[in-house]
Parts: sequence; C-alpha cells; structure tokens
Amino acid sequence: PQRMRAFPHQFSGGQLQRIGIAMALVCKPSILIADEPTTALDVTIQAQIVELVVRLQKQLGMAIIWISHDLSLVAGFVDRVAVMYAGSIVESAPVGDLFSATKHPYTIGLLNSIPSLTAANTRLVPIKGAPPNVTLAPTFCTFAPRCDHAEARCRQARPPLEAAGADQTVACWRWREVERGPRTGAGAADKPAVTAPKQEE
Repeated sequence: PQRMRAFPHQFSGGQLQRIGIAMALVCKPSILIADEPTTALDVTIQAQIVELVVRLQKQLGMAIIWISHDLSLVAGFVDRVAVMYAGSIVESAPVGDLFSATKHPYTIGLLNSIPSLTAANTRLVPIKGAPPNVTLAPTFCTFAPRCDHAEARCRQARPPLEAAGADQTVACWRWREVERGPRTGAGAADKPAVTAPKQEE
C-alpha cells in the first residue's frame, strides 16, 4: 500500500520491470512481447525477472516473444530462437540446435563475440565492419559486406529463408559450407549466465 503513491524514480530497476510486466499482463493476453526486459539490470535481478516471467507463462498458458541481444540469457530458458540482422530473420531454430549446429555466419559471429569468464587471456572475436543502412531496401544479402564467406551472388541476390534441417531455417547461400558445430570462440566454454528454473512436464 505504501508504494501506491510512489513516483517512478523511487522504484529500483527490478521493481520497475515487475510493474511493467504487471501492466502488460493485467488484460490476460494470449501472447506477451517482451522487448529487452532485463536490460541494465544486474545478473541477480535478471534471474528474478526471468523466473517470474517463466512462472507466469506457465500459469497463464501464454506464448512469449522475448526480444534480447543477450544470447547467454536467451540460451537459458527459451524454446526457439530467431536471429535477426538488419530487420530480417537470418536463422531460426530450437535453442539447442542454434547453439550446437549454427548455420548462418552472422549467428556464428554473435556466438564467438560473447566474452568468456573461464578462458584467460582470450581475445574477443568481433564482427568486422558496420551494420548496413536499414532505411534502404537492398536486393542482396545485407550481411555480405561483413561476411568472410561472401561470394559474387551474395552481393547480387538476397538469399531466401530456407529449410536447413528438420526444424531449422537459414537465409544464406553458403550455409552448407559454413555450417559448424559447437562454437570455439572466446565464450565457448561458458554456460549461460542466467538459467531459469526448468518447467515441469
């Protein structure tokens, strides 16, 4: 009750996130779109927010679209991941397949750029170049200028999102050649920083 008359600046980051979630769920939606709900929160508060959302998802039976740049967080509790680049999906797969059998060069770059907490003196592997101008409508692969595997057709035609497995899709002309197994970058040995409680069957 004492919080009813409080101003936003009087709440902590975690409290504000919980209030936002409560406002979003008051009408009992069938789908919740959470856009960076744990940004700027420390790992402990992140875990609490994830645990809350997972519990509410189970209780209300709703679907959740979790938008995040934090792959280590995503790996801990989602069922499926869709990786976007320049406004388009470039790879989509069940979370386990995405991390163990990555097929798109951009996804590989993202995974290899995650810093390691266990590998000492290991340099990060950045993705070279800069993101494209998304106000334009390119007719070629938007990742081609930054891709080590790009060839002539990558700069001439945009690859379609095609099946690359039983439940995996990828938009890359050369995914069969660049496909790789478990990553070997700076953060390869690290487990997800935040892991939500496993849901009961």
